[in-house]
Amino acid sequence: MYQIPNSVVKASRDEIDEIELSIFQQVPKSNELSLVDNLPDDLSGYVFIAAPLPYSDDTEDGDESFVLNGDGMIYRLDFTGCQAKLKTKISKTPCYYADLAIQKQPNKYPSNFKFRNGGPSRRSQVLGSRNQLNTAFLKTNNQLFVTFDAARPYEIDPDTLEILEPVGNTNKWKEIFPLSDIFGAYSNPAHPVSDVMELKSQKAENYQEELFTINYSTGYKDRLRKPIQKILQWIKHQFNYRNPITKIIDSIRYGYATLIRYNLVTKDFSSWEMILPDGQTVSPDQSIHQMAITEDYIIFMDIAFKIEFAQIFSPFLRDRLAWIDKLNNPIVSIINTFRSSLFDKKHHKGAGTNILKFGTWIYSILLSLIPPEPYTNLYIVRRQSLSNKQENNLNSATIQQKSKKKIKVKKVTIPREVSHFTVDYKNPENKIILHVGHNNGSDVTEWVGKYDFSARKNKLRQELTGMIVGTMDLGCLGRYIIDAEAGVISNAKVISDPRFTWSLSVYTRRELCNESINETADIVKNIYWMSWGFSWETIPERIYRAYKDSRFRHIHYTQLPKDYKPTQLLRLDAEKMEIVDCFKFPYGHFACTPQFIPSSSPCPEDKDPSIHGYIVCVVLADNPENPNQPQDEFWILHADDFNNNPVYRLRAPSDNSSLNIGLTIHSTWLQEINKEKYTEDERRKKREISVYEDYRELIKDSNLQIKELFEEIIYPHFIQQTPEAVMSKIFAKQ
Repeated sequence: MYQIPNSVVKASRDEIDEIELSIFQQVPKSNELSLVDNLPDDLSGYVFIAAPLPYSDDTEDGDESFVLNGDGMIYRLDFTGCQAKLKTKISKTPCYYADLAIQKQPNKYPSNFKFRNGGPSRRSQVLGSRNQLNTAFLKTNNQLFVTFDAARPYEIDPDTLEILEPVGNTNKWKEIFPLSDIFGAYSNPAHPVSDVMELKSQKAENYQEELFTINYSTGYKDRLRKPIQKILQWIKHQFNYRNPITKIIDSIRYGYATLIRYNLVTKDFSSWEMILPDGQTVSPDQSIHQMAITEDYIIFMDIAFKIEFAQIFSPFLRDRLAWIDKLNNPIVSIINTFRSSLFDKKHHKGAGTNILKFGTWIYSILLSLIPPEPYTNLYIVRRQSLSNKQENNLNSATIQQKSKKKIKVKKVTIPREVSHFTVDYKNPENKIILHVGHNNGSDVTEWVGKYDFSARKNKLRQELTGMIVGTMDLGCLGRYIIDAEAGVISNAKVISDPRFTWSLSVYTRRELCNESINETADIVKNIYWMSWGFSWETIPERIYRAYKDSRFRHIHYTQLPKDYKPTQLLRLDAEKMEIVDCFKFPYGHFACTPQFIPSSSPCPEDKDPSIHGYIVCVVLADNPENPNQPQDEFWILHADDFNNNPVYRLRAPSDNSSLNIGLTIHSTWLQEINKEKYTEDERRKKREISVYEDYRELIKDSNLQIKELFEEIIYPHFIQQTPEAVMSKIFAKQ
């Protein structure tokens, strides 16, 4: 059995209306499983989990399917009556139906209509970028949203799992690329924020339910940055400074970051350009993946999630180089032989059969890895500065456009890379308490390629093509106290442990507003971090070379494990900064997406509410009798003690095939859902209004084929939310 199961790069696209899962109980420190009738009676509510569904058909055209690139699947676990039910649905955006139609009818549309994979994104030369809604959720007091890093969030109906309407119309958002695409790429955090605590505070009399996010672009910061910048600067000088082209060029060169406030009731859309104390505008370098909110501040980070322009447009570069691969001449043979002798003989005896094509070789050079920055920029916005009544206190010389609102922000630089973070809601004396997972030496935008060489002899597994590459350094956990007004770190404590802190991915904790026991949690006391461990099975030679001599390593590359470190769930005491509990998942199992569920029973007086509950994890595995057959499960652990309480494992019922769950990312929990919040007609009406407002003007001057695609496919089926299985039958008849 392999350390990492083949299941991590596989996922079923079947939408499940509802099935009851079988419940197995595992005795602590034992492999024995017994089928049981019921789950604990204090386990309740609904868990929502998001995952991409990797594309499988693209490999025929030379594209590689990255596990984080795919249509979003929403999984909902329903814990009622001591049972567990599963419901799944694909997030069907308007561009989903366009993509599906072009895939299923390849002879009907020109090749430049086709959507192609480019790293974590998927793009069409003619239509634009996909909104896959595959990453995370935002829970407000009254609504639930599903999100994606490069597109607008959408509200979803928690009962039917249908998507309803986006946050703001297309004319409210600015694209990453000034290309005027029909399906625009609107970068914004996959973790926007809403203050669910304010309703319970003394400020409740002025409460307005709002969502905060950021519309941004990193600009062009890839490997050809300097020559591209010079070219753009020359073009800019050919135009008057008032010409719109100068603004477009500046957005490409420097990027931009606009803070957005969206009123969830009135749908008012406010925005501010963010200005640093020195007068410079905020220009992110990597990715603003996450935000957080306290009683007085909004915080966001530019984290180690670097999406490159070259990566996004790489499929179309590959198309241009395809003719080279078809050449069969001595030059190709010489270069292939050279690469075989250089790498194969040194690292993998007998690997000469895995010879790179010439075109792929050129492609890999142009897209050579750019590692994330070894530090993280954090930005702080004072919420009071967003007041509609208060004027922004900015020097008039700083404001070039009086009509555009601007706010000052503070910037704090934290050493090391960051995966995710959380904050205490309270910020006494303007001190922000920040809890961070440092994913040192990791790059979640890189994946195992089908032409990759192994960093260790015969260790890299081609069956895992598409999987996120493994970490090249030991991670650590940090607690920082930040003086928000001074913009400095006033205290820091960082811990690491080679037994535990490898590849820290995501976390869960008792959420700020705990409806089940009607309490609030202003202070973060315990955090549950998922460590993805360490394995040479997912470390290609190119990743090893890029990171081994990094100046800011946490440990020297010679100290990397010689063998395997398992996936583990860690409980961090966030006040003492100690790992106080851990659960090691068995060999051949890969766990992800932990979700805290508070117990519905009263919390004993002598027990901390932050550990009074359960942790649900997705566990990916292969069938022991058939490694090509996924046998994925949901595991439930007691949050207060991982190793001395029974573990519950949820499987597909015996009369169904095994579950095949995608590599899930983030999740959330609701105590209850309102099954009568929206009628079918109301859901349809929301989609109808939004889709026409979004695209009617954008396609007005398009060619007939694009208009037909919208009129015949996108509009009717998006409004109806036609299931994929039905769509396939429709296309088969045409």
